[in-house]
Amino acid sequence: MEVQITKKDTLIDYLAEFPNYLSMFLVPVFLLFASPILLDISKSINVEVRNLSLIFSFFTIGQLIGQLTSVLYNIKFSKITIVTAAYSLLIPLCILLSFANSLYVFYISYFIGGYLLGIIYLQASEFILESKIENKPRLLNILFAFYPLGAFVAPFLSTAVIKSKLSWRFICYIIIVFIIIITILYLTVTRKRKYRISTEQKRKIAFKEIFLYKNKNILFLITFILMLVYTIPETIVFTWSPTFFRVERTFDIATAGIIVSIFWISVGIGRFIIGSMAGKINTNYLMLLLLIIASISITFMVFSELKYVIFIAIIFFGLSSSGIYPLLISSGSTVYEAGRGVLITFLYVAEAMGLSIAPYLTRFISKYNMTLSISVSIILLGIILILILIKIFYEKKFINNKIMVDKETVK
Repeated sequence: MEVQITKKDTLIDYLAEFPNYLSMFLVPVFLLFASPILLDISKSINVEVRNLSLIFSFFTIGQLIGQLTSVLYNIKFSKITIVTAAYSLLIPLCILLSFANSLYVFYISYFIGGYLLGIIYLQASEFILESKIENKPRLLNILFAFYPLGAFVAPFLSTAVIKSKLSWRFICYIIIVFIIIITILYLTVTRKRKYRISTEQKRKIAFKEIFLYKNKNILFLITFILMLVYTIPETIVFTWSPTFFRVERTFDIATAGIIVSIFWISVGIGRFIIGSMAGKINTNYLMLLLLIIASISITFMVFSELKYVIFIAIIFFGLSSSGIYPLLISSGSTVYEAGRGVLITFLYVAEAMGLSIAPYLTRFISKYNMTLSISVSIILLGIILILILIKIFYEKKFINNKIMVDKETVK
């Protein structure tokens, strides 16, 4: 009888995915570098700052479309070709942005930039999912830890350039340097790596070949709803909480701004901590624990009037919420062995829907009650807790039971 030996993941295996980590890092750098210097940019091109702020919406729309169409390119091209082509197109786009003097050029540049980075975002995620590393939850936690790192670095990069009395346009050339380095790493490191589903990608997988079983389809639907609902409270915290604290707790602008920085730092640290725990604890139970901590933390954050309590609460909220997103991606995108690119695309669509709903929700509720506009996050986290319990029960009854799996009805 042949003995099957399980391969142990090594540090080299994790380091070899560094090009994908840097891709995740670059997305928020491109998106957020303009955030703290919108006023400076608006003055340089002579437009109203409120109109210029719409570039973030154009980026988000472009990113969503990029993620949705990314899978289509896999039909004819390899992932390495798609990623390097997208990066190659980003270079002239950054050059165009560095010379932009028109608001419409900004809108178009951010839309196209979002589209290209949406493609890269999805392809990098697929590379990770198809890696030979066994501990996918840990690997995804490391990958997504680079997003908050980029979100944290971007404002400091912008302010450093402005403080050095350089034009904001110089930042575009710094981004180009990042792009060149990442592209070289993909061509020298990733290109030589072997990924598990490379042969399956060559065989065109029809949509109907993925969603074969009713029970697994329901499980994926639960995960999709979890992703959508979870994204809303997280988005409310890092977009709306500074305004809430300035209005309701009379925080000054600097203190309110620090809250967002603390949140992203905590998310980054949390993803490395959760990454070390992933694979050792059942994913569902780990998410349940993190959600309980997140719910308690945000309750203290919203209703406490003491600054130090609020800061401690935001730290714990960032630490706990840091692992929920990658764990949802990991569990949802591995429901089926085949078509993981399609599965992860659906999850990113759920995320984009949550991101879009959150601002409208806070805008509507804040007209009537400012505290409720942020405490609605507590209600949503309660709903997510219930959904996680349903997911645990459903998996135990219909998925983990081998007999039930074998008797599934094929749709």
